[in-house]
Amino acid sequence: MKKPDGISKKILFVFVLMLCLLVRDETMAEIGLNLDGVTGSGVVPNAFVVPSEPSSNLFDEWKGLSTPKIGFHYVNLDSNDLTAYHITKGFMNRFELGYTRQVMDSTMDMHILHGKFQFLEHNFRGNRWIPALAIGAIHRNMEGDIPGSDYGNDYYLSATKIIPIKIGSVISFKFAPTVGINSTKAIANGLFGFSSKRRTGFQGIFEIITEKVVFGMDYKSQPEIDDWTVYFLRYNVQANFQVDFALGDLGSGLHNQFIFGVSYRF
Repeated sequence: MKKPDGISKKILFVFVLMLCLLVRDETMAEIGLNLDGVTGSGVVPNAFVVPSEPSSNLFDEWKGLSTPKIGFHYVNLDSNDLTAYHITKGFMNRFELGYTRQVMDSTMDMHILHGKFQFLEHNFRGNRWIPALAIGAIHRNMEGDIPGSDYGNDYYLSATKIIPIKIGSVISFKFAPTVGINSTKAIANGLFGFSSKRRTGFQGIFEIITEKVVFGMDYKSQPEIDDWTVYFLRYNVQANFQVDFALGDLGSGLHNQFIFGVSYRF
């Protein structure tokens, strides 16, 4: 049987999107974790943080601090496999801190520490035109045989706006664009090492949100290689439990790489 090519896979994603638009939107699920363990989608952070309310009555005493969100990602990089393990915790609905470990077969081990601060909340004081705004930092430390530096810091600014859209009595969804600026030396998020020069570039998320399904695209500029584009599909099993499927063009001949992720908060 002939395997679907990259164009066929993208057509399939668009078809799933059209089905998603027919789903009525009733509730808002939590934001899942991205490949770095930061709240967002695919490979880009948005302007939200892990909620501070406990997701279960078993953790009522955690109010204001939140129970941690854990996650896992698998990325097929042709001859190599990347696995990532995350834990991220929110504070006061404004901050989040987390740790991620990424392992690529036996050739690379990356430790990632990250933090985010949402300094302007979404729809501040009832003004529906105001987006959420957040700043964040990601520290990467690689253990492995790579040339040059083995660590680097990312700094980013993200703005996210959720726009409800309703067409007739059948189609109801939310459009949620994120636009941001990222300053980094990490080549391919550090998978190919670190550049000697810092690059500041654009990153963004364009997604459609329904009650159970989120469909969208990430774009992220990269130093020294082609920019990343990731098409993702997220299924909200529960408000605190997300499963991700994605196809990513990750530069250097790594096109249509399969990505699978899971995010869960206790």
